Amino acid sequence: METEKRRPWRRWVVLALMIVGCVLAGGLAGFGFAGFPPVRPEITVAAERLMEEPLFTLPAPFGPFYLINTMPTLLVTIILLIVIAFFTNRALEKSAQTDLVPRGIGNLMEAFFELIYNLTESSAGAKWAPIIFPWLRPL
Repeated sequence: METEKRRPWRRWVVLALMIVGCVLAGGLAGFGFAGFPPVRPEITVAAERLMEEPLFTLPAPFGPFYLINTMPTLLVTIILLIVIAFFTNRALEKSAQTDLVPRGIGNLMEAFFELIYNLTESSAGAKWAPIIFPWLRPL
């Protein structure tokens, strides 16, 4: 079988397209060429006040403190996370005293964290997964 001389012209085409794309996207703005920067819309949504009068007034740089529409959601979320953490801890302590097999919500949370760890390991590799998630490292 005869071997052909390899001409890597496709690599040069891809490199040229990458450079042109970088220039047109404004990637070389630091060199004085702005190109065609993307249009970045400014989205501002003011928080809605649930009460007209402030709950209390903070010192000078902060001002009045109003109850806004995101605070009840934040409070419910924090309470829900604390409850899940409490019951997970209780289930894992109970399984540590018996047969080391988590049951109920402990099993669910272990499966969830293992899923997150395995996704990180498949994306970043086995070498970098423990560095990215040292608190999820398998025991």
